Amino acid sequence: MNVDTSIDPVTLGFPEQHIAVVTLRRAEKRNAINGHMTRLLAEIGAELESNDDVRVVILTSSSDTFCAGADLGEVAAGGKDNLSTPLGGFAGFVRAPKSKPWIAAMDGHALAGGLEIALACHMRVAGRNACFGLPEPRYGMLAAAGGLDRLPRLIPRAIAIEMLCTGEAVDARRAYELGLVNHVVESGLATDKAMEIARSICRNAPLAVRASLALAQLADELGASALVDQVKVKQSELYGSVDFTEGTRAFVEKRQPRWEGR
Repeated sequence: MNVDTSIDPVTLGFPEQHIAVVTLRRAEKRNAINGHMTRLLAEIGAELESNDDVRVVILTSSSDTFCAGADLGEVAAGGKDNLSTPLGGFAGFVRAPKSKPWIAAMDGHALAGGLEIALACHMRVAGRNACFGLPEPRYGMLAAAGGLDRLPRLIPRAIAIEMLCTGEAVDARRAYELGLVNHVVESGLATDKAMEIARSICRNAPLAVRASLALAQLADELGASALVDQVKVKQSELYGSVDFTEGTRAFVEKRQPRWEGR
């Protein structure tokens, strides 16, 4: 394989207004995460978090593998600490703040840290050729970058424990049945489906989307009563927004709303 080393292993593009696409481009190593990728993912993530014009982010790959996890060659050479950041954790990504929806578009395998990167996104779309697994125990490691805490909350606990303890992978169809991925599409079309979802999100009021995302994530942490209190607070804030006035006016006038994000 001829590799163009002039291309960064992680790139950022803006194919449509309000939509960003982050692409993993280290195909020769199956997008295994090294120090360079970690730095780029951390920088790009911070840039997108602070960019008010961006409303949805798609994370995808330029090759037929989404991500094989950590670059074990770099780990074995003593570079383990290069593969995480204080704020973002593994890949500078899995623990980084994400107040806007992220969609993982996966054509091909997402294994070990690659699956944990996908779990750090809010939605996942898979091509039929994809598979998902956490083989860390086979190498004397734990799935500590999100596998252990996120997978048991996302799919049935007993199945999560089986995946975490055996290291066995599941295919795209089984992943969909378990609720691990939102959609399964023909191979090569995962990013197209993610774009479709992103456009649908962008038709909605950005403040309402971000509030809905934040509250949905709190559902795992707060009791029902505390969550209801938080919903009331967010609803009150939205009622005072420019976008709430615009949304109701657009409905009455039977036209598309023009969101300002405030």
